[in-house]
Amino acid sequence: MMKRIHIPAGWDLAKPMVLHAMAHGNGNEVLFRHAEDYQAFRALLWGATRNSGVDLLTYCPNYNHYHTMLRATAAQTGEFMQILQSGLAVHHRLKNPGWGHVFRRPYLAHPKLSDAAILACSAYTHGNPFKDGSSDSVIGFEYSSLRAYIGLDPEPDFLDTGLILSLVGGSRRKYRDYLVGWLSRYPSVIARVAALRSVMPSTSSRRWMPPERLGFLVSLSQSLLVDFASSENCGGEESWAKVAAVLAAQEGLSFREIGILLGRNYKAVERALSHEQMGPAMSHQG
Repeated sequence: MMKRIHIPAGWDLAKPMVLHAMAHGNGNEVLFRHAEDYQAFRALLWGATRNSGVDLLTYCPNYNHYHTMLRATAAQTGEFMQILQSGLAVHHRLKNPGWGHVFRRPYLAHPKLSDAAILACSAYTHGNPFKDGSSDSVIGFEYSSLRAYIGLDPEPDFLDTGLILSLVGGSRRKYRDYLVGWLSRYPSVIARVAALRSVMPSTSSRRWMPPERLGFLVSLSQSLLVDFASSENCGGEESWAKVAAVLAAQEGLSFREIGILLGRNYKAVERALSHEQMGPAMSHQG
C-alpha cells in the first residue's frame, strides 16, 4: 500500500509537524473548473479543519490538483484529508457523473522540518497557479490563501497565518517580497516570461532580454501590483494600468514587453497608457 504520510524515522506520532499535503485528479481530471468548485473546496476546508483539529497554514486549489500546508499529528492529518478528499469526490461526481476514482492515488503528505523548508513550501503553494500558467498574476488568483497573507483579503477563521509570517518577522510585506523573489528564481517562471525572446528576435529593431533582467521585471511587476491594489484600493484594471505606466517610465519597456509581463494584449497596454497620459511617448516596438 502506498505510504500517505512520510513520517521521519523516530518521530513521535503524537507530536505535531508541519506537512505539505496534496492530491491530483485521476488522469489529470479537472477538479476545479468553475467558481462554485473553488467555493466548495473552501467550505470543505472549514469543515475538515474544524473537525480534525489541524492548523491549516496555506491552501491553493489549482485546476486538476490542490496543495495545503498543515500543522498536525499523523492522526489529525489522516482525518483532515479523509474529510476533504471524500467531500471533493462527492461534489465532483454530482457535477460530473462518471466511473472510477476521482483522485489519482491516495494523498501525499511530506514533512517540512526546518524554517527554510516551511517558508519555501508556502511560496511554492501560493505561487503554484502562476508557475504553471493557470493564472497571469500571483495576487489575481483569488482562491488561495495568499491574498489573506499579504492583507488584500480578510483572513478566514479556518486559516492560521501566524507560524509562517513569524518566519519573516510577522510582516506581510516581507512575506510578499520573499514570495516574488522566490518566484523570480524559479525556472518555469523565467521560462514563461522569456516568451519575450520569441517576439524579440536578434534584429536591430528589437532587444534581447537576459534571464536576470526577466526575473527582476517579474518581481517588480508583481510587487507593484500588490502595492497599488493594497495602498490605493485600486481595482484590477486600474492596478495593472498603473503598473504598466511605471514599467514604461522607469524601465523603458515597450507596449509589447509590458503586455507579456502583465498578460495583456499590447493594444490594451497602449490604450491604458494613453489614459495614463504616457502613451504618446512610447513606440510599439522594443
